[in-house]
Amino acid sequence: MRQVFGRGLAAAVIVVVVSFGLVACGGSDKKSGDTLSKSELATKATTICKAATEKGNKIQTPSNLADANAAAAYFTKLVDLTQKQTDDLKALNPADDIKTDWDAYIAQQQKATDLLKRTRDAAKSKDVSGLTNFQTEAPQIQKDTDAAGAKVGVNC
Repeated sequence: MRQVFGRGLAAAVIVVVVSFGLVACGGSDKKSGDTLSKSELATKATTICKAATEKGNKIQTPSNLADANAAAAYFTKLVDLTQKQTDDLKALNPADDIKTDWDAYIAQQQKATDLLKRTRDAAKSKDVSGLTNFQTEAPQIQKDTDAAGAKVGVNC
């Protein structure tokens, strides 16, 4: 017998995923060693974020997210995209005067990516708690990521 996630929970998760957005990003053209001012860093990070959001918008939400296999496939695609974004953001080299705030932003980015990974892994195991935890944790992580992003000028 195939286990499925509850339909109400699946619908709520879709809403949360859409509002959670993609906190991960696409490619970086930064050369190793370049130190970026706050405005340069914000411009590059925003470009990365917007590129990832565009790619993320092309990932089709399953018609039946209550199906654990469909949920696992969906969250796998999101994880791949968000981990690349997080890695690309980590590759940027902030100037010393913004480094502490940048590191806090990167930590929030990684929290969001880690939440997506846990959700994916739970879906692969057909464990509904992963979707429940995602629904509970995502709004606060998004709020904290937005606040950290605002401190470094990232506008996504």
